[in-house]
Amino acid sequence: RVLASASIAADLTAALAEQAKSATTTFGRAADDEDAWVPPVNNVNQMERVLSFFTDVPSHATVAVGGNR
Repeated sequence: RVLASASIAADLTAALAEQAKSATTTFGRAADDEDAWVPPVNNVNQMERVLSFFTDVPSHATVAVGGNR
């Protein structure tokens, strides 16, 4: 969650979304790959928690990047 003044919210959202799009995960890579900084979800409880972030999005919110498996 990020809180921002309405005057910069659109620009900040766009900048954060662009940064998130360029994130490199370890999916399909070696665990020690230094270019991959997002580790895999490695258990059922963790996966359910991550997925809940997308099923519990308030009606006034927008998922700017991803939101799927």
